[in-house]
Amino acid sequence: MHIEIELDEIHGERLASLQQQLQKPLPDVLATLIDWAISQKQQEFDNLPEPMSIGEWRDIDLSREQLYGHDGR
Repeated sequence: MHIEIELDEIHGERLASLQQQLQKPLPDVLATLIDWAISQKQQEFDNLPEPMSIGEWRDIDLSREQLYGHDGR
């Protein structure tokens, strides 16, 4: 299946960050997200917060060391 999508900057950043964290190709990340979403109950989706910029996430460490490791690569 071929899917094209255009994401706004915020969601594009989120997807790129998730792909970096999981260290998987984009099709594998999306498959993981789809499997997770199917396993959730509608009530859990209703309680999701509104989208926000990745810079607003309190629990995410976007430091170079966290993203690329101690050697900075």
